[in-house]
Amino acid sequence: MWSTRSTKNPSASLGAFVIWRGDRLLAALLASAVLWPSSSPGLTIVRWGDASAPPAGDVRLISFRWSDISAQGGGSAEQIALEPDAVRPRQMDPEVNIGPEVLARGGVLYQQGYGLLFDGDVETVWNAIEYECGNHRTYNCDEVYGRQGTVDVDLGALFLLDRVRLVSGLDNPSHVVRDFRVHVAPEVPRVTHTGQTQAFRPVVAEVRDNRSQYLDVFLPGTQRVRFVQLAVGRHDQPWTVPEIELYARGFMDRATWISDIVDLGEPSVWGTLSWSGTRTGRSLVSIRTRTGHTPDPNAYWRFTGRVGEKERVTREQYGRLSVGERAGTTLDRGNWTFFSAPYDFADSSGTPVVSAGPRRYFQLMVDFRPNGESAEVFSVELQASPPLAAQLLGEVWPAQAAVGELTSFTYSILPTIELGHPGFDGLELTTPSLLETIDAVRIGDQPVPFTVTSLEPNQALLAFPRLGPADSGALVEIVFQARVLQFGAGFQVRVLDSERPGEVPQLVNPGDADTNAEGRGVQVSTDVSSRLLRVQPEMAAATPNGDGINDEVCLLYDVFDVTAAVPMMIGIFDLGGRPVRLLYDGSDGPGRYRRCWDGRDDAGRLVLPGVYLYRASLSVDRRDVTRTGVLSVSY
Repeated sequence: MWSTRSTKNPSASLGAFVIWRGDRLLAALLASAVLWPSSSPGLTIVRWGDASAPPAGDVRLISFRWSDISAQGGGSAEQIALEPDAVRPRQMDPEVNIGPEVLARGGVLYQQGYGLLFDGDVETVWNAIEYECGNHRTYNCDEVYGRQGTVDVDLGALFLLDRVRLVSGLDNPSHVVRDFRVHVAPEVPRVTHTGQTQAFRPVVAEVRDNRSQYLDVFLPGTQRVRFVQLAVGRHDQPWTVPEIELYARGFMDRATWISDIVDLGEPSVWGTLSWSGTRTGRSLVSIRTRTGHTPDPNAYWRFTGRVGEKERVTREQYGRLSVGERAGTTLDRGNWTFFSAPYDFADSSGTPVVSAGPRRYFQLMVDFRPNGESAEVFSVELQASPPLAAQLLGEVWPAQAAVGELTSFTYSILPTIELGHPGFDGLELTTPSLLETIDAVRIGDQPVPFTVTSLEPNQALLAFPRLGPADSGALVEIVFQARVLQFGAGFQVRVLDSERPGEVPQLVNPGDADTNAEGRGVQVSTDVSSRLLRVQPEMAAATPNGDGINDEVCLLYDVFDVTAAVPMMIGIFDLGGRPVRLLYDGSDGPGRYRRCWDGRDDAGRLVLPGVYLYRASLSVDRRDVTRTGVLSVSY
């Protein structure tokens, strides 16, 4: 079930709609009218999970249950236990056979007919075939075990496999499988991909002279398994196997829930994201967001017939293509952002949404890494409001400053305010640097009166004459003095409307606001020398999907004006500043170098798609010369 409610006027026809999930088509047809009626209040709350408590005041609530997801809506749940009041990583029941789930979960059976072994039906059997290793010296024979008698299974994910049950000879006790071995591994062997199945080592279990129709083989240790092989020994009697059953225990390595795409009806600005949940021990919970301009985040491609060439098609055209014509899908990067870096789970009371706005479409991800421990999320809540302006670009100048020295900065805002947008008459400036004074406000090169309503070391609130559609394109400049304390210190600005105090302030996005100023960002560098180190990404995005194309993203850097090798360190960080990968830690002399990142963290796991930061630091003469920049990962 999902519903939309308005607390502004419960008797209003649109505001009183409650749409039950039983009719998805009806919900889709009514969504735009229900979510944004013409008399809508300024603040909207989108809530997943707890839909019982209505918000206070002039607020609209759009609520979803955790189970309100579908592939058609863009949602998914991988290894998730879905409940109306919570979302949790699935815990495996050691008494439930996971075999029938293999194909549905994206697993692979490496020989035709193996599906009969995992269909849960003992009436369908894998029959005995001539076993060449018993009579001839044949390629891929391993003693008395060889390719005709092997079953290879890619489980599609890592499982803490507890036991393998072999069911054989139900039609006749003499048809049981007498001898077999079991091999397991955390990865699929490369030779399996070629179709040349063979008996693999090491063997974790070996059975000789079996007489049981139902035989449980318990696996030792706590190794997580993705690949399972059962290799039948040489035989001169027929045997039949109706089922191979697999049993697992504990939590999966990873469980991910992704919401259906939420249509806000018009571009919206994002406020805070808050949530409630628990985690224990080593378990990790990552909450991420992404936003878009279109209802579908995917770009669809077809092969043109020319080698290595493909062209973009619509979703409908892609659906009509044959399998051989389809060139896959990618993120529509022109209209959608990557999923953000994880929000700190400890900031559950509310943290600003970092995904770009104004955007019409919103999607939420909850990603669990249980590490053998439990975790759960009860509810997530998003605040959104109509935008004050169609677009706001911001830029700070100068782009470099000496650490700790009082510096005069100018923050420029280029607003695009269209008819129907209310405009703004104030702003909030926040920074990790130390703010000292606000010296001037200029609109269109003309000084205007302003009021500093609050000035703290890391935040200032200003009020000034209102800007409306008539002022669209007029450059707004805030002149202030601050002391930069760290490399890459940013200045974040949100504009305010004093007539709408309950609505979400609109974030100013980094961009080329002032063509006369250097750079296009809102961060300040504190480099001590521009000659010692120069860094340039060879390619800003990586797609580490194993296809051999753009699987790595590389940094090229030049070291200048040093007489000997000096310490050099390159790290990869998420947007919250948390370390992801120590890419290089060594010593470099004068010259050009190339270091590549394969999209994995320090534990060797592939990172989630998104935007990441690199930091290259050269230590020379008891000082550090540092360069930072942006890299992205997609699949």
